[in-house]
Amino acid sequence: MKHTTLAFGLAAALLAGPSGALAQHEHSDMKIASLADGGGDLAIEYNFDAIVRTDFAGLFGPFALYSSVNPGFTPIDDEPLEGLWELDLGSAIDMIVVTIDPSLQLQLGATVLDSAGDFAEIGTHDASGEDSDLHKHPTFRLFLDAAEGEFSEGSVSFKLRGDPGNATI
Repeated sequence: MKHTTLAFGLAAALLAGPSGALAQHEHSDMKIASLADGGGDLAIEYNFDAIVRTDFAGLFGPFALYSSVNPGFTPIDDEPLEGLWELDLGSAIDMIVVTIDPSLQLQLGATVLDSAGDFAEIGTHDASGEDSDLHKHPTFRLFLDAAEGEFSEGSVSFKLRGDPGNATI
């Protein structure tokens, strides 16, 4: 089957708030899917208008560090949802940073992503849902040159790249 490429960036905003002011954040995932049964362009099911809230993690010199592991990535379930289909088994997916604010950093496995062009492997689709190697949660970090409790925002845009079985989003 022939696969085409559709490329554009998706953004997630990060918001730091005072320690203790934010409740524990629920587990959330960006669901990776294909736009065609049997392979095709990649798609993500997620509310990209949602703000990713981070929790105070500690002071490092003059910097306050805020961190979150949500949202993560996971393959969409077996059943198609609104024209989205499960990835082919064996599909390897990478995350590539398009833009990132200087105060932000992502870590996926051992790989730190803090510059445009940085990339890391998310995983390979080998099962459905949380049992898949593709179910990963990057660590989102926001470094502020401010005291604990200061508010700030930052954003990162990224794209996903699949192997030849699935194209880029």
